[in-house]
Amino acid sequence: MLARYHFENELGTGACGAVFRGREQGTGRVVAVKLLADSSADNGDAACAHACDERSRAPSVAHLAHPNISACYEVGWHGCLRYAVMELVEGTDLRLHTAAPNLLPLAQVLFVVASVADALDHAHACGVIHGDVKPANILFDAVSNSVKLADFPVQGTGGGASPGTPAYLSPERLCGDAPSAASDQFALGVTLYRLACGHPPFGGRSWPEVAHRVGHAPHADVRKHAGTLPAALARVIDRSLAKHPGDRFPSAGALSRALRQAQPHGALSPSAL
Repeated sequence: MLARYHFENELGTGACGAVFRGREQGTGRVVAVKLLADSSADNGDAACAHACDERSRAPSVAHLAHPNISACYEVGWHGCLRYAVMELVEGTDLRLHTAAPNLLPLAQVLFVVASVADALDHAHACGVIHGDVKPANILFDAVSNSVKLADFPVQGTGGGASPGTPAYLSPERLCGDAPSAASDQFALGVTLYRLACGHPPFGGRSWPEVAHRVGHAPHADVRKHAGTLPAALARVIDRSLAKHPGDRFPSAGALSRALRQAQPHGALSPSAL
Protein backbone atom coordinates (compact mmCIF):
# COMPACT_ATOMS: atom_id res chain seq x y z
CA MET A 1 0.00 0.00 0.00
CA LEU A 2 1.05 3.59 -0.49
CA ALA A 3 1.61 4.07 3.25
CA ARG A 4 4.86 2.10 2.79
CA TYR A 5 6.34 4.86 0.65
CA HIS A 6 7.61 8.28 1.63
CA PHE A 7 7.23 10.73 -1.25
CA GLU A 8 10.31 12.92 -1.71
CA ASN A 9 9.68 15.04 -4.83
CA GLU A 10 7.72 15.13 -8.06
CA LEU A 11 9.57 13.83 -11.11
CA GLY A 12 7.00 14.69 -13.74
CA THR A 13 3.33 15.12 -14.51
CA GLY A 14 1.05 14.68 -17.50
CA ALA A 15 -2.47 13.97 -18.66
CA CYS A 16 -2.37 10.44 -17.26
CA GLY A 17 -1.12 11.35 -13.79
CA ALA A 18 2.03 12.26 -11.88
CA VAL A 19 5.28 10.48 -11.01
CA PHE A 20 7.08 10.96 -7.69
CA ARG A 21 10.43 9.91 -6.32
CA GLY A 22 9.69 7.75 -3.30
CA ARG A 23 11.49 5.76 -0.66
CA GLU A 24 10.16 2.49 0.71
CA GLN A 25 9.98 2.54 4.48
CA GLY A 26 11.95 -0.21 6.15
CA THR A 27 14.08 -1.15 3.12
CA GLY A 28 15.09 2.36 2.04
CA ARG A 29 14.69 1.35 -1.61
CA VAL A 30 14.34 4.38 -3.87
CA VAL A 31 11.53 4.01 -6.42
CA ALA A 32 9.34 5.97 -8.79
CA VAL A 33 5.68 6.03 -7.76
CA LYS A 34 3.17 6.79 -10.49
CA LEU A 35 -0.27 8.01 -9.43
CA LEU A 36 -2.78 7.67 -12.24
CA ALA A 37 -5.70 9.92 -12.99
CA ASP A 38 -8.95 7.96 -13.16
CA SER A 39 -12.40 9.33 -13.90
CA SER A 40 -14.14 6.46 -12.09
CA ALA A 41 -13.29 8.09 -8.78
CA ASP A 42 -15.72 10.90 -9.71
CA ASN A 43 -18.55 8.61 -10.76
CA GLY A 44 -19.61 7.14 -7.44
CA ASP A 45 -18.90 3.96 -5.51
CA ALA A 46 -20.47 1.65 -8.09
CA ALA A 47 -18.22 2.89 -10.88
CA CYS A 48 -15.20 2.64 -8.64
CA ALA A 49 -16.09 -0.91 -7.63
CA HIS A 50 -16.49 -1.85 -11.29
CA ALA A 51 -13.07 -0.40 -12.12
CA CYS A 52 -11.48 -2.30 -9.26
CA ASP A 53 -13.09 -5.52 -10.49
CA GLU A 54 -11.77 -4.90 -14.03
CA ARG A 55 -8.18 -4.50 -12.85
CA SER A 56 -7.47 -8.24 -12.88
CA ARG A 57 -8.65 -8.82 -16.44
CA ALA A 58 -5.78 -7.24 -18.38
CA PRO A 59 -2.17 -8.38 -18.70
CA SER A 60 -0.09 -6.52 -16.14
CA VAL A 61 3.12 -4.62 -16.80
CA ALA A 62 4.21 -5.85 -13.36
CA HIS A 63 4.62 -9.32 -14.91
CA LEU A 64 7.23 -8.10 -17.39
CA ALA A 65 10.82 -9.05 -16.62
CA HIS A 66 13.36 -7.92 -19.19
CA PRO A 67 16.69 -6.10 -18.88
CA ASN A 68 15.51 -3.39 -21.29
CA ILE A 69 12.22 -2.68 -19.54
CA SER A 70 11.98 -0.38 -16.56
CA ALA A 71 10.81 -2.75 -13.82
CA CYS A 72 7.39 -2.34 -12.27
CA TYR A 73 7.42 -3.71 -8.72
CA GLU A 74 3.78 -3.26 -7.79
CA VAL A 75 0.52 -2.09 -9.31
CA GLY A 76 -2.74 -1.73 -7.49
CA TRP A 77 -5.38 0.41 -5.93
CA HIS A 78 -5.48 2.44 -2.75
CA GLY A 79 -9.21 2.98 -2.46
CA CYS A 80 -10.07 4.42 -5.86
CA LEU A 81 -6.55 5.70 -6.46
CA ARG A 82 -4.58 3.73 -9.03
CA TYR A 83 -0.83 3.56 -8.56
CA ALA A 84 2.31 1.85 -9.79
CA VAL A 85 5.64 1.47 -8.03
CA MET A 86 8.49 1.31 -10.55
CA GLU A 87 12.24 1.13 -10.85
CA LEU A 88 13.89 4.54 -10.67
CA VAL A 89 16.17 4.42 -13.70
CA GLU A 90 19.45 6.29 -14.05
CA GLY A 91 20.26 7.95 -17.35
CA THR A 92 18.53 10.46 -19.59
CA ASP A 93 15.87 10.11 -22.22
CA LEU A 94 16.64 10.46 -25.92
CA ARG A 95 14.75 13.64 -26.77
CA LEU A 96 17.99 15.64 -26.90
CA HIS A 97 19.40 13.23 -29.48
CA THR A 98 16.70 13.65 -32.13
CA ALA A 99 18.31 16.69 -33.76
CA ALA A 100 21.74 17.99 -34.70
CA PRO A 101 24.23 18.70 -33.22
CA ASN A 102 23.36 16.14 -30.53
CA LEU A 103 22.84 13.01 -32.64
CA LEU A 104 24.34 9.84 -31.19
CA PRO A 105 26.89 7.83 -33.18
CA LEU A 106 25.16 5.37 -35.50
CA ALA A 107 26.47 2.35 -33.56
CA GLN A 108 24.81 3.68 -30.41
CA VAL A 109 21.56 4.42 -32.25
CA LEU A 110 21.36 0.90 -33.59
CA PHE A 111 22.27 -0.64 -30.24
CA VAL A 112 19.63 1.41 -28.40
CA VAL A 113 16.83 0.82 -30.91
CA ALA A 114 17.56 -2.91 -31.20
CA SER A 115 17.45 -3.13 -27.40
CA VAL A 116 14.08 -1.38 -27.33
CA ALA A 117 12.81 -3.74 -30.04
CA ASP A 118 13.87 -6.67 -27.84
CA ALA A 119 11.95 -5.12 -24.95
CA LEU A 120 8.84 -4.72 -27.09
CA ASP A 121 9.12 -8.27 -28.38
CA HIS A 122 9.07 -9.54 -24.79
CA ALA A 123 6.16 -7.29 -23.81
CA HIS A 124 4.10 -8.27 -26.85
CA ALA A 125 4.70 -11.95 -26.13
CA CYS A 126 3.28 -11.28 -22.64
CA GLY A 127 0.21 -9.58 -24.10
CA VAL A 128 1.28 -6.03 -23.18
CA ILE A 129 1.26 -3.21 -25.75
CA HIS A 130 3.20 -0.04 -24.95
CA GLY A 131 1.18 2.41 -27.03
CA ASP A 132 3.51 5.41 -26.65
CA VAL A 133 6.98 4.45 -27.91
CA LYS A 134 9.04 7.62 -28.43
CA PRO A 135 12.45 9.05 -27.49
CA ALA A 136 11.08 10.57 -24.28
CA ASN A 137 10.23 7.07 -23.02
CA ILE A 138 13.64 5.55 -23.79
CA LEU A 139 16.30 5.99 -21.09
CA PHE A 140 19.94 5.52 -22.04
CA ASP A 141 23.01 5.57 -19.81
CA ALA A 142 26.03 5.76 -22.11
CA VAL A 143 28.44 4.89 -19.29
CA SER A 144 26.87 1.52 -18.53
CA ASN A 145 25.21 1.02 -21.96
CA SER A 146 21.92 0.57 -20.11
CA VAL A 147 18.79 0.94 -22.24
CA LYS A 148 15.36 0.99 -20.61
CA LEU A 149 11.94 1.38 -22.21
CA ALA A 150 9.78 3.16 -19.67
CA ASP A 151 6.21 4.34 -19.11
CA PHE A 152 4.27 1.26 -20.12
CA PRO A 153 0.54 1.71 -19.46
CA VAL A 154 -0.34 0.36 -16.05
CA GLN A 155 -2.57 -2.44 -17.20
CA GLY A 156 -4.08 -4.73 -14.65
CA THR A 157 -5.41 -1.71 -12.74
CA GLY A 158 -8.26 -0.82 -15.05
CA GLY A 159 -6.05 1.52 -17.05
CA GLY A 160 -7.08 2.30 -20.59
CA ALA A 161 -4.90 2.33 -23.66
CA SER A 162 -2.43 5.16 -24.04
CA PRO A 163 -3.62 7.86 -26.46
CA GLY A 164 -0.09 7.95 -27.82
CA THR A 165 1.91 10.95 -29.03
CA PRO A 166 0.66 12.37 -32.35
CA ALA A 167 4.02 12.54 -34.14
CA TYR A 168 4.60 8.80 -33.50
CA LEU A 169 1.15 7.44 -34.34
CA SER A 170 0.74 4.91 -37.13
CA PRO A 171 -1.78 5.37 -39.95
CA GLU A 172 -4.18 2.87 -38.39
CA ARG A 173 -4.07 4.58 -35.00
CA LEU A 174 -4.81 7.92 -36.66
CA CYS A 175 -7.92 6.20 -38.02
CA GLY A 176 -8.99 5.23 -34.51
CA ASP A 177 -7.62 1.69 -34.17
CA ALA A 178 -6.40 0.52 -30.78
CA PRO A 179 -2.66 0.27 -30.08
CA SER A 180 -1.09 -2.96 -31.31
CA ALA A 181 2.27 -4.65 -31.70
CA ALA A 182 2.38 -3.30 -35.25
CA SER A 183 1.69 0.27 -34.15
CA ASP A 184 4.40 -0.01 -31.48
CA GLN A 185 6.77 -1.05 -34.28
CA PHE A 186 5.77 1.95 -36.40
CA ALA A 187 6.43 4.31 -33.47
CA LEU A 188 9.84 2.72 -32.96
CA GLY A 189 10.49 3.19 -36.69
CA VAL A 190 9.74 6.91 -36.34
CA THR A 191 12.07 7.00 -33.35
CA LEU A 192 14.84 5.23 -35.28
CA TYR A 193 14.45 7.60 -38.21
CA ARG A 194 14.76 10.67 -35.98
CA LEU A 195 17.73 9.33 -34.04
CA ALA A 196 19.51 8.33 -37.26
CA CYS A 197 19.17 11.59 -39.19
CA GLY A 198 17.78 14.31 -36.90
CA HIS A 199 14.58 14.89 -38.88
CA PRO A 200 11.01 13.56 -38.67
CA PRO A 201 10.00 11.14 -41.43
CA PHE A 202 6.83 13.09 -42.20
CA GLY A 203 7.34 16.83 -42.41
CA GLY A 204 4.66 19.48 -42.43
CA ARG A 205 3.82 22.98 -41.31
CA SER A 206 0.91 21.85 -39.15
CA TRP A 207 -0.26 18.70 -37.42
CA PRO A 208 -3.14 18.11 -39.90
CA GLU A 209 -0.61 18.25 -42.74
CA VAL A 210 1.71 15.81 -40.97
CA ALA A 211 -1.20 13.47 -40.19
CA HIS A 212 -2.28 13.49 -43.84
CA ARG A 213 1.23 12.52 -44.92
CA VAL A 214 1.43 9.74 -42.34
CA GLY A 215 -1.75 8.26 -43.74
CA HIS A 216 -1.33 8.92 -47.44
CA ALA A 217 2.20 9.96 -48.46
CA PRO A 218 5.51 8.12 -48.36
CA HIS A 219 8.05 9.19 -45.77
CA ALA A 220 11.16 10.98 -46.97
CA ASP A 221 14.10 8.68 -47.73
CA VAL A 222 16.25 8.81 -44.60
CA ARG A 223 19.36 9.08 -46.77
CA LYS A 224 18.10 12.43 -48.03
CA HIS A 225 19.08 13.74 -44.60
CA ALA A 226 22.00 11.39 -43.90
CA GLY A 227 23.53 10.16 -47.11
CA THR A 228 26.15 7.95 -45.46
CA LEU A 229 23.64 5.66 -43.74
CA PRO A 230 23.85 2.04 -44.93
CA ALA A 231 21.28 1.07 -47.56
CA ALA A 232 20.36 -1.95 -45.43
CA LEU A 233 19.39 0.35 -42.56
CA ALA A 234 17.27 2.49 -44.88
CA ARG A 235 15.41 -0.67 -45.93
CA VAL A 236 14.76 -1.57 -42.28
CA ILE A 237 13.36 1.90 -41.65
CA ASP A 238 11.21 1.72 -44.79
CA ARG A 239 9.66 -1.58 -43.70
CA SER A 240 9.00 -0.47 -40.13
CA LEU A 241 7.18 2.61 -41.49
CA ALA A 242 5.01 0.72 -43.97
CA LYS A 243 1.48 2.13 -44.18
CA HIS A 244 -0.21 -1.24 -43.78
CA PRO A 245 0.54 -3.15 -40.55
CA GLY A 246 0.91 -6.42 -42.44
CA ASP A 247 3.76 -4.97 -44.51
CA ARG A 248 5.89 -4.24 -41.44
CA PHE A 249 8.13 -6.79 -39.74
CA PRO A 250 6.19 -9.75 -38.35
CA SER A 251 7.37 -8.90 -34.83
CA ALA A 252 9.53 -6.47 -32.91
CA GLY A 253 12.00 -9.33 -32.53
CA ALA A 254 12.28 -9.58 -36.31
CA LEU A 255 12.92 -5.83 -36.44
CA SER A 256 15.67 -6.22 -33.85
CA ARG A 257 17.32 -8.99 -35.86
CA ALA A 258 17.15 -6.89 -39.03
CA LEU A 259 18.84 -4.00 -37.24
CA ARG A 260 21.62 -6.27 -36.03
CA GLN A 261 22.19 -7.43 -39.60
CA ALA A 262 22.04 -3.91 -41.07
CA GLN A 263 25.36 -2.78 -39.59
CA PRO A 264 28.40 -5.02 -40.09
CA HIS A 265 31.40 -5.71 -37.86
CA GLY A 266 29.53 -6.11 -34.56
CA ALA A 267 28.52 -2.48 -34.27
CA LEU A 268 25.57 -3.45 -32.08
CA SER A 269 27.76 -5.04 -29.43
CA PRO A 270 28.21 -2.90 -26.29
CA SER A 271 31.96 -3.45 -26.60
CA ALA A 272 31.87 -1.58 -29.90
CA LEU A 273 30.36 1.53 -28.37
